Amino acid sequence: MENFGERLAALRKQGGMSQEDLAEKLQLTRQTISKWETGASTPDLDLLVRLAEVFDISVDCLLGIKKPDKKSAKKTSFLSIFCIFQLTIFVAGVALYISGAWMLVKFGSYSPLMDYASLAMIFLPPLIILGIGIARYRDWRKAKK
Repeated sequence: MENFGERLAALRKQGGMSQEDLAEKLQLTRQTISKWETGASTPDLDLLVRLAEVFDISVDCLLGIKKPDKKSAKKTSFLSIFCIFQLTIFVAGVALYISGAWMLVKFGSYSPLMDYASLAMIFLPPLIILGIGIARYRDWRKAKK
């Protein structure tokens, strides 16, 4: 059976955090996180609640009483991939805009269609990601009440 320290280390690694990163989020030392993971000590109740918030799971899941919701993990994974896709579109839009400016300087002409497309690719992805962030924040606030 997995103990608290192993579960904490797994959650931390799953979230792509080092012990130092987690310690910084909780305003603790890396050594404190290390002690928890090795079983040398355990967090108090206030810190358990803060840990659960950092990993976006319930304290029950953190303690191993209840399994984490797989739907939530899939939703987070999908949103991560979607945001990476939006970032890729943004970068391509910047590249297209720069190439349009280069064509204007080099050849003295440019394509208005390319200009509009590049501007759409630059401005729409951040707006979409902002909208997703606002929706998730509203959901989080409703769940917190």
